[in-house]
Amino acid sequence: GEKRKQSGILQPFILKYEMTDDELGANAITLLKYEEYVEHLQRGILISGNSHLEGYLLMEPYRRVEFGYRYNEQYDQLQKIREYVECWHMDEHMLTADMQDFVAEQQSPAAMKAMIMTQREITKGQIPSKGLFISGENGVGKTHMLAALAKAFYAQKIKTIIVFFPELIRELKQNPYTADKIIRQLQRVPVLMIDDIGSEMQTSFSRDEI
Repeated sequence: GEKRKQSGILQPFILKYEMTDDELGANAITLLKYEEYVEHLQRGILISGNSHLEGYLLMEPYRRVEFGYRYNEQYDQLQKIREYVECWHMDEHMLTADMQDFVAEQQSPAAMKAMIMTQREITKGQIPSKGLFISGENGVGKTHMLAALAKAFYAQKIKTIIVFFPELIRELKQNPYTADKIIRQLQRVPVLMIDDIGSEMQTSFSRDEI
């Protein structure tokens, strides 16, 4: 019971309903199933096998906890965004990000200012002509910012590709016969966002060919 009370996943539900140790013991299997579901989801694994559905906990009468599934409204939103935004080697669920809920582990006022200015340009239907380079330590929120910008481009119906650079390099190296086709596709898209430039393993291929 004490271990579940300390679980970051279960704690909000336990505190909300002020569950006792006896109730935690009686509902242990259900709580464990939900905890495993969330842990798998965080690793990109859908236990339900259906991205239309999301798991949730419900307190039933007589203090019995039920774990069920309900329709996931984010799925419809992602379906619409997919028409204009492609994620290459990245989790497309990041496209639910917004600048309003941006929280950085390290303050980055310069990056925030650049983001706000860029978003204003996009809202006016303008693509930043000189591009935008975002740098910072891990945890600053660079990928979150890219996702928020991609949504801004989607709102203006501007085609965008977000690509994870280390995986792009690996794909191009492993599939040289399709490399030209991939490069041409990236060259034609109105907006190209490249995440994690510089984190790839430095090789003669990435340095000289790309």
